[in-house]
Amino acid sequence: MIGDRVGMTVAADLSANVFAAFLLILIVLLARSGTPEPATRPAPIEASRDLDTRTHRPEAPAGLVELLRLRGPAAPGLTVDLHAERIEIGIPGRRTRTVLALAGIDQASAAARIAAATLLAEPGAVRLYVFDAAWYGAVTARLVRDGRSWRELSVPAALRVGGQANGAAWAPAFEALVARSADPGRFRAGLAEIIAGSGGERVDRPVPGGRNGGGLDGSPVQGETLSERLGRYGRMILALLAVTASLALVIYAETRRPSRRRT
Repeated sequence: MIGDRVGMTVAADLSANVFAAFLLILIVLLARSGTPEPATRPAPIEASRDLDTRTHRPEAPAGLVELLRLRGPAAPGLTVDLHAERIEIGIPGRRTRTVLALAGIDQASAAARIAAATLLAEPGAVRLYVFDAAWYGAVTARLVRDGRSWRELSVPAALRVGGQANGAAWAPAFEALVARSADPGRFRAGLAEIIAGSGGERVDRPVPGGRNGGGLDGSPVQGETLSERLGRYGRMILALLAVTASLALVIYAETRRPSRRRT
């Protein structure tokens, strides 16, 4: 009897230790599934060596508002809108804007086309409105080569079409405001209404393509390959099997104790 009790005590302690080990394995697996390590360590990037950088003084808030007001057709100097696939250049007194279509061409051809744009050599102020920075380096390199200075602004989501960060054009409400509001005070008030979302463009919409979902609930993670998804599901199944086996071992050890006592 004493030997049986000692044996069952040892078995119960052993099952508890095994259960604790399985729980530790489960925690490690869940932690690794949440933050997968890269297969190779990326090489460090030196900004001054590996990137095409430009030093430019940022605009003050009042200067940004004034820069937006000068987007109108009556403002002196050039207005240049930088997009991912095109560059739009506006000259005072012209209703239409010159468009350099750069979709589907390489960087060298695009740089040559930008260098051939005599509009950039027009005298007067230059204002850059950046929707996408794909051609920012080529345009600013041309301006630096010509000894020109410029003012620039990254177009906020509230002023883009649809009120979205990936909007590739000016919001209609902002275009209408620029066309009719030459007075700085009225322009500031109208701009505040648009940014607040009451000027005809909603600015509280979620940006599509965000990284949402994914995790222990089984929902897919955007950008996840099939092998990564199968690996994540496999780790989840292994963790569940580990917990089930540990509980089964504990239940078996506990149910065996009274049967040995009756004998």
